[in-house]
Amino acid sequence: MEIVGPDLIDPQDHFDGKTFNKALFDALAIGIFVLDAQGRILSVNHEAARMLGWSEASCDGHFLHDLIDCTYIEPSTDENLCPIAYVLKTGRPAWTSQAVLQDRMGQLRPVEYKCIRFDTPAQAGILFSFRDLSHELELERDH
Repeated sequence: MEIVGPDLIDPQDHFDGKTFNKALFDALAIGIFVLDAQGRILSVNHEAARMLGWSEASCDGHFLHDLIDCTYIEPSTDENLCPIAYVLKTGRPAWTSQAVLQDRMGQLRPVEYKCIRFDTPAQAGILFSFRDLSHELELERDH
């Protein structure tokens, strides 16, 4: 048994890696979509599904833009781009602190998002992560 830190046990000693990684993915308090290089959803965590009103199973295989509309404004040119295309083309992350995503019911949710590229031996992919800013904006309005 390997100790990872003070009194911490390596979870790989007790759980298979896939089960542990899925639990970790679903425990995050931010929404995450894992996309292939064409923008098709490979995986979605519980928080993304909850915030946007889609079931995890209903997302698999769909293009992200079939479910949500998102754009990225390139800071150096002010050009309005798809963040997925931007990241795949440039290899640089796309991040915005104030955007909106439309949920399944048509409501706009204020979010911060980040879109990054990752490469595997087989293909490139995208991690699209976002967090809901509704509560923070409510607190700002109340003060």
